[in-house]
Amino acid sequence: MEEHCTQLANIGKQLDVMKRYVFSKVHFEQEIENLKNMKRVHELNSDDWLGIEIYLNDSARGFMFSFRDHYPNLKENDLQLCMLIKLDFNNSELTHFYGISAESVKHKLFILKSKLGIEKSHLSAREYIKMWVNE
Repeated sequence: MEEHCTQLANIGKQLDVMKRYVFSKVHFEQEIENLKNMKRVHELNSDDWLGIEIYLNDSARGFMFSFRDHYPNLKENDLQLCMLIKLDFNNSELTHFYGISAESVKHKLFILKSKLGIEKSHLSAREYIKMWVNE
């Protein structure tokens, strides 16, 4: 049990490192200007997303391998949102990342919950994704 807790703590630290990396890819001065103009904020390209996916597979027990396999009909932007959630981006951070309002983030998460087929679950999409473990 103690070893499992240590492993989970290490995974949490690794996910935090990747979250900080993602934030470093975003130019915050440009973010503020984009938010004023209500433009999408993040500047991640396909290589960045691939790097995040590889990282999540390595540090979170094949998270994206199993998630993609379990949800083959999710669109790439849905999967990217799932990756950000797995990296523990909160709603406020997502508003800045996407350049959308808090209500729009909540709506995205509500729609994602439906796409994940857990609309009748007591778990939120965020809780569900955070708990996802590749067995």
